[in-house]
Amino acid sequence: MIKSLVRLKNKIFNSKRFSKFIIFGAFCNILGTTSLYVFTDFLGLHYILSLIITLIYVNFIGFYLNKIYTFKTPKKYFFRELWKYYSVMSSGFCLNVSSMYLLVDIFKIWYIYAAVIVSIGLLFFNFFMHKSWSFKSNKISK
Repeated sequence: MIKSLVRLKNKIFNSKRFSKFIIFGAFCNILGTTSLYVFTDFLGLHYILSLIITLIYVNFIGFYLNKIYTFKTPKKYFFRELWKYYSVMSSGFCLNVSSMYLLVDIFKIWYIYAAVIVSIGLLFFNFFMHKSWSFKSNKISK
């Protein structure tokens, strides 16, 4: 059983899909963290409002990059996948906001550090959900 889990882990982590997902995720994370900082420190918005605005538009960019380059699904599934993607990201959003609140307001961690910690934690959740649900239905042969 342990050997099977190790093989599965190696298969997933060595895959081109996972590598692309990490690259696009890193890009979106940098974009999101920068936006969070600008909205909060320069525009004076509360960090939770900044986070909500950032997550909405950065998730769309992530969806598009993953659809086209990571999972390479046909255009005709765009709206179905978009709905599924945002459903997954909504659950991630709830985890993100509650984790940010916990880390920033309870544990007094700087909101930028907290955002990085939370995004790393959600990386695996997001990949498995998008791979197994958001973009999966499109693998059915025509």
